[in-house]
Amino acid sequence: MLTGLSSKERKALMNDLIDSVKKDHPDDPGKAGEEAMFIKKIFGQKLTLRDFASAWDKSAPGVMKFLNATIDIWKQTCEALGIKSIG
Repeated sequence: MLTGLSSKERKALMNDLIDSVKKDHPDDPGKAGEEAMFIKKIFGQKLTLRDFASAWDKSAPGVMKFLNATIDIWKQTCEALGIKSIG
């Protein structure tokens, strides 16, 4: 179904579906975010930090702080175990 569409038409259809999902879930942005992520995956789009933030009903900067804290904990754990960093 999607293969017959040009890239511009595919993007327009994807955006229309995402807008529709947001209208269907005005009181539940997390649910709308989850469905938007599903739609993006169907269309072969890479998910971004903003997509995850939307699905978790959080701000992108807030999710980035969580990501950075998780990476720092991982690094500290590796150092404590004597595991050398890769890269």
